[in-house]
This record gives sequence, C-alpha cells and structure tokens, in this order.
Amino acid sequence: MDSCAYLSLQVGDRLTEGRYRRVHKLGHGGHSTIWLARDLQNSRYVAVKVIIAFSSGNTDEPGLLRYLRASSEKPGGDLVRPLLDEFWVAGPVKRHRCWIELFSAQLAQSIIDQLIPGIAFLHSENIAHGDM
Repeated sequence: MDSCAYLSLQVGDRLTEGRYRRVHKLGHGGHSTIWLARDLQNSRYVAVKVIIAFSSGNTDEPGLLRYLRASSEKPGGDLVRPLLDEFWVAGPVKRHRCWIELFSAQLAQSIIDQLIPGIAFLHSENIAHGDM
C-alpha cells in the first residue's frame, strides 16, 4: 500500500468547511478508505469514501451511482444507496475525490449478517479473500 497515495486523516478531522467530522475508520481497500463521519449540518451519520490520489481522476463511481438510482424502479434498484454529496480534498501529492453516502446501522448489520456466512464458507473451502 503506497501511503502517500492515501489521504492522511484522523478521527476528529473535518472536511468541507467543517461539515463532516470523522468518527471512525470503517476500512480501506486498494483504491479508497471509508470513514464513518457525522454530518454536522444535518445531524446524521454518513459514510465518506476517500479515493486514493492516483485513482481519483480515473473513476466515475458517483456518476454510476446516480445512473443506477435513476433506474430505481427496476427490481433491486432501490438497494443502490443515494449519493448525498461529492467533493475534492487537497492532499500532499494530489487532490482526492470524496463522496458521501448515508450510513445506516441497520444496513451495516444486514450486510454483516450476509457477509459472515459467506466468509465462513470461503474459509471452509480454504479460500481467503484478500481485499475486504
């Protein structure tokens, strides 16, 4: 993991003129870090996805999410979380693209309830997933 590609953030740091305050690091993958943050303007918890500097200009995941939400009348379309905000943050090397999605404890529990049996199955087959 190239540490200079990731934006260095700490719990308590704020983004976008103080609107989003980081609460807890939820995880990271090959191209991003996800933070639980508090939206101080709307008094709710959100997930902040911070893309690594070198991938920030190469992804249009927010555009894809907007497209999929526009098709939400189709079966499964309602499962796509709405994009609440999108912005760029200056880092020491390059700018980082960030976007905000609503964080729901119920959704997180539902995902965990589905994920754990799947991981247990993979492990029973001697398979380890390397990027969760």
